[in-house]
Amino acid sequence: MRQIHWLAAITMGDAPAVGQKAAVLGEMLTRGFRVPPGFVLGVGSQAVTEADLDAVVTVAEKLTDKPLAVRSSAVAEDLPDRSYAGLYETVLNVSGPQALRAAVRKCLASADSERVSAYATNGPMAVLVQEMVPADAAGVAFTANPVTNATDETSINAVLGLADDLASGKADPEQWTIASAAPWPHRISGPLDVLSEDQASEIGNLAGKVAQRLGGPVDIEWAYAGGQLFLLQARPITGLVQQVPIPVEIPPGFWIRDSAHGPRPRTPMTVSVFQEEPALAAAFAEYGALVRPKMAEIGGWHYRSFYPLSGNPDASPPPGWLLSILVRVIPAFRGKLRRTREYLRGREAEELVARWSGELRPALEKRIDRLRDDGLGALDDTAVLNRLDDLQGLVAEGLRLHMRLAVPHGKGIAELHFACRDLLGWRWQETEQLLVGLSERSTAPARALAAVTALGPDSPKFAAALANYRRTYGCRAIGYEVAEPTLGELSGLIDRLISEATANGETDSAPRTTRRDKSAARARAALRDDDLRQFLAALAQAEIAYGVREDNAFFTVGVPLGLLRFGLLEAGRRLVDRGLLTSVDDIFFVSLEEACAALANSIDLRTDVTKNRGRYVWALAHPGPPTYGKNPGPPPKLRWLPAPTRHMMACVEWTIEQIFAPELSTRTTVDGASLTGVAASAGRYRGPVRVIETEAQFGKLRPGDVLVCPATNPSWSVLFASISALVTESGGALSHPAIIAREFGIPAVVATGCATSVLLRDGQIVTVDGSLGVVELES
Repeated sequence: MRQIHWLAAITMGDAPAVGQKAAVLGEMLTRGFRVPPGFVLGVGSQAVTEADLDAVVTVAEKLTDKPLAVRSSAVAEDLPDRSYAGLYETVLNVSGPQALRAAVRKCLASADSERVSAYATNGPMAVLVQEMVPADAAGVAFTANPVTNATDETSINAVLGLADDLASGKADPEQWTIASAAPWPHRISGPLDVLSEDQASEIGNLAGKVAQRLGGPVDIEWAYAGGQLFLLQARPITGLVQQVPIPVEIPPGFWIRDSAHGPRPRTPMTVSVFQEEPALAAAFAEYGALVRPKMAEIGGWHYRSFYPLSGNPDASPPPGWLLSILVRVIPAFRGKLRRTREYLRGREAEELVARWSGELRPALEKRIDRLRDDGLGALDDTAVLNRLDDLQGLVAEGLRLHMRLAVPHGKGIAELHFACRDLLGWRWQETEQLLVGLSERSTAPARALAAVTALGPDSPKFAAALANYRRTYGCRAIGYEVAEPTLGELSGLIDRLISEATANGETDSAPRTTRRDKSAARARAALRDDDLRQFLAALAQAEIAYGVREDNAFFTVGVPLGLLRFGLLEAGRRLVDRGLLTSVDDIFFVSLEEACAALANSIDLRTDVTKNRGRYVWALAHPGPPTYGKNPGPPPKLRWLPAPTRHMMACVEWTIEQIFAPELSTRTTVDGASLTGVAASAGRYRGPVRVIETEAQFGKLRPGDVLVCPATNPSWSVLFASISALVTESGGALSHPAIIAREFGIPAVVATGCATSVLLRDGQIVTVDGSLGVVELES
């Protein structure tokens, strides 16, 4: 039998099973767009059977008692190079089991029609069944002018009632255009009273959001019914966006997509300047790790893996007893064992943490201040190139330090966890209460903004305080992608955050301090003598290490990337002025080496940019799976290893699990009417969902929302003073979102896998239980 797929559980990655049309609509539905509910009869290797049709009828009865729209959804249609528009069948207003059976057969039969064969080779076909929208008005919208190919205007065609006569040319549509330079709708032809100006504007906004999601110009089908706007179809505009396929070359080993650090494909510039692998490998080597981290861009998406130091990366790890022999026999491994002993004996982790606050951070702050305050516009080309070299050096050095500090941070927290587990029988959720409130950098942006707001706009100090806030936090990169805007570039966001800070007040750390003190007192009361001394030593070091993760991310990653972005924008402006780039942000679609060579030698980059943009758009349309390769299974048992190596490997394994929670974060299916994940921050809250995928969507958030996202990074902390709960798809109890949520005292559930994209939509009411790790959905 063919498989039935609910539309709400489909994403673009499911296109081979449900066809392109259904995959796109499922993706849009899961991202909060208003798409009519429905299901899909998936593709099959043989003709439709009576059992298939019986299943369709049964599921349709569960869907609705209203008329249905039945449409083809072929794997090969709605693609950038071939749309197949109008070639496959659609049957509207289908009522009753027999009519539904006939409509499904008709849609499937259209795959073998002469007109399809004359157009191109057909492919597998699915059938999409949705609740019929009783349209008052309907039509299409193009985010690029279909006549002139201009990508700076949106064209809208609208008719009263259903739009089935529009494509055939039988209806005379009302036409609107919305230009980017003058973003209000302008009616250019057609009968009156189909759309109001507000409705045309809403359609234009919808089309723009879909285009942003699909990564390029699109045309959409839409309908108004009962005052609500529905999205009926979305596809790339053929002839405008030339996607360039990326060869999907999978390296040996087991690879996990790193959504926390690469929620979208990376641009060529980011790939060239943000090199995590050598920085992380150096950090692992510093303490004598028996594995080495690897990073790879596979099909344009960011993946990570952990290779054995020798041997076949596709092979399962050796049993613990054999590993014990290997590490003592192989010279490279013996060196690792020796290095681990030296690392622990010299207390290098603790020393590095102490150096961070006393020496390393102050030096970084001085360097950042100098680079932040020097003007770029007054520099000549040679000086700009030198500045870019300095900034790239800052990013590379900061990244190396960031990775180095990750080891002491993880070791300090892991040792406290082990002590509380072994001496007190505590779970991590109990241990984490000993540390809440100690990551001050997490709440610093909100506290600083509250201080500015407290002055009031009438205060003579307000303007200077606001300018200082913008200077301090406005140059911080919001993500790990240098092409994304900094906080200061997001127009109006800081002003809105100020107004919301007035309503919400300054973040109060007193409750978290009280919980921390109570947890510490509870532990002290339960322990005696050596056990108490062991606990207090672990607690003292963890208290120092805990805040280092968020604190260093600000100075080692966020600000260096933001400053590099400013330097690249200046270079991009100069290249545009000389006709070597078309737009300033084109500079992010070449490497740093290529951009510098172009500025120094007047090299035209436009052809390379076109190709690389095509590769980027292709990657957006073809998200990779959560994993590649065979899962080697759990790591070998450590009990045969020497004690120092056993201890360090246990700390690192536990920390990696707590940061990434890979098994839960890569789930592709969910069951039931609730979501389960990692209990990241205690508390319970009921409120409306707001799905935020990128930094450009920050403006959607309002006070009291439940922020739902694939992942967050430290710079998203500016939003946490407004939200009341958090749900993420990835990350564990020591991930950035979990730490930040605890510092703000808001309930959080992380590592829900695909659940946030599958089930949650804007405005939906949910209850987030951050103590149990459960998100309860309301129908």
